[in-house]
Amino acid sequence: MHMRTLIGIISLLLLLLSFPSALESYGLRRLQEKGGYLTQEEHWFHQTLDHFSPTEHLHGKYNMSEYESAWFVIGSSYAGALSAWFHLKFPHLTCGSLASSASILASYNFIEYDQQVGESAGAECKAVLQEITALVDRKLEEEGQQVKNLFGAAKISNNVDFLYLLADAAAAAFQYGFPDDLCSPLVDAKTNGKDLLVVWNSAQQRCNK
Repeated sequence: MHMRTLIGIISLLLLLLSFPSALESYGLRRLQEKGGYLTQEEHWFHQTLDHFSPTEHLHGKYNMSEYESAWFVIGSSYAGALSAWFHLKFPHLTCGSLASSASILASYNFIEYDQQVGESAGAECKAVLQEITALVDRKLEEEGQQVKNLFGAAKISNNVDFLYLLADAAAAAFQYGFPDDLCSPLVDAKTNGKDLLVVWNSAQQRCNK
């Protein structure tokens, strides 16, 4: 890999890493306050990249063509959406984009996702997961620290964050294609009167390896 290629990749990675922080500190707060969309002027790097292309500097310095120095932007999930956006916004900097599993339109309180997880789980596994949710809710009130310790989450002080962690672990089993690794032991635990939380913790650890 040529040094100039490596420099281009590093520069883009720094840009991708910096952009979410800028949005979180300013843009998302603005969205919450106004209920609107960010304008072009509110993206901190727009004007810079609109009027100055780092590739133009490389063309002159190394006598390269645009083809030789074109950037291909890669991202997955939310970074995939940013990858696609970056290519559309700055076609003079990029030759293409890979937007794997990119989120097209973010939706607040997207309950349809949870509904799909329940449908994918099937009636029996869904019922056990709902029972586990109710059980965790109750135990958080009675013995919160103990249940967090069980799941290796002793440092999470916010109960909502802890519940999100558990829900996300369950959803991942269905989203990434190993539902049986989660559901089979849970249904068996329910049928045979085993400790659901202990079995759930063990199952989700296997799923996340």
